[in-house]
Amino acid sequence: MTDERLRVFVPDLVRWEGALRWMYRDSLGYVTVAIGYLLHDADEAAGLPFEVDGERLASRAEIVADFHRVIALAKGMPAAKYRAPDSPRVELSDGSVTWLTTGRLQSEFIPGLTRLFVGFEDLPAPAQSSLVDLAWNLGIRGLAQFGHLREAVAQRRWARPPGDRSPGPFASESCHVKTSREDRNQWRAAKFLEASAGAG
Repeated sequence: MTDERLRVFVPDLVRWEGALRWMYRDSLGYVTVAIGYLLHDADEAAGLPFEVDGERLASRAEIVADFHRVIALAKGMPAAKYRAPDSPRVELSDGSVTWLTTGRLQSEFIPGLTRLFVGFEDLPAPAQSSLVDLAWNLGIRGLAQFGHLREAVAQRRWARPPGDRSPGPFASESCHVKTSREDRNQWRAAKFLEASAGAG
């Protein structure tokens, strides 16, 4: 899948997952940046294109120091609490957040989705968007447990036609995630409705 196509998914992921340019600790205490990009150690952080105050690339020493500043804070605080209170601030640019996200999509999620859904790259764009969001939210293993959804996608049954009472699964009815916000669930279902309208 092209980088251009991958970038299309990023705004929706930002909308539902949020994105931070600075390092923070998640609810489990891991240092994270961008859209849930886990940094295992300071060396990994130092390999990313962090900038200082958006003016120049940060040095390795500056990135490592900021990693240790963040990891010394309590885990699970509001995200804004992890941002350096004053300049200099070590942060990613918006472009780097997109770069990290598309890289993870290319290396992890698209291959996983292609294994789960034969012909994934040929699916209607709205259906792809919903499935990418589900994969990011649940993980590929979690999404693999949605048997009815997988069956519906395999049969390209995106949404139930008016008056249809068949027992077969439809994607728009099989994408609800109990742990997701209801507006996010509704958005996913609406994407499958768009796919159905486009196929009609």
